[in-house]
Amino acid sequence: MKKIIVFIIVIAIMISNVACSSKDESITMAESLIDSIGEATIENENVVIFAENFYNTLSDSQKAKVSNYEVLLEARNSIDQAKAEEEKRIAEEKAAEEERIEKEREAEEARIKQEEEERKAAEEAAKKAEEERKAYEDSIPPAPLSISNIRVKDYYSAKEIYVQFTNTGKENIEAFDFYVICYDAYGNVVKHYSSEMQICTYDDVLKPGQTTQSNWCWKFYNMSTTKTVKVAVFKYKLAGKNAVEIPERKLIWINQ
Repeated sequence: MKKIIVFIIVIAIMISNVACSSKDESITMAESLIDSIGEATIENENVVIFAENFYNTLSDSQKAKVSNYEVLLEARNSIDQAKAEEEKRIAEEKAAEEERIEKEREAEEARIKQEEEERKAAEEAAKKAEEERKAYEDSIPPAPLSISNIRVKDYYSAKEIYVQFTNTGKENIEAFDFYVICYDAYGNVVKHYSSEMQICTYDDVLKPGQTTQSNWCWKFYNMSTTKTVKVAVFKYKLAGKNAVEIPERKLIWINQ
């Protein structure tokens, strides 16, 4: 930039001198300006413009005598071509950037759409699985057992839980499991460690219509504050068949 400013100042002085000289010196000045162009680039276009402006101040007869005018034309053509190529490059880069942004936008939209479809598919699958689970649970028959005569007795530092079960079905029951939840005098659940429901098992054959013995009990240790209990059968096995486990939502609780 400094070089161009200096150049313009020098040329201005030369033009001032030429203005007082003959027309032949104007032609010489024009040729000198054109010779000073050197390599025609966008960066030194001001030099070319200066030479063009000076050339245009000449008369037609003077212009015809400028021997290197073709150099000025070539310089202008080179700069115009370079500017056109630069504009084309900028336009191509802009188009490429816009294309990249558009592709990223489309990819992001596709990703969001895919995630939404996957989410909906997962929700549908979960909903279907839940419906199937509920349908399966609904198909599970209740335990063919009635519960009666629930009692709690002290046994040293433990508690004895007495419960009688009656086979209300038409097949032998080979075994069954039941939950017991214990409560203290205030109605609070008495836990054994962190467990609220205690698991008990009866593994003797119980024939149709038969009731377990009234003196059959289960001992609970470290639960001395127990005052009352409630009971629910959650698993049973009929003779020659697979065990049936009753889901928690279908448990039938019998209070003491």
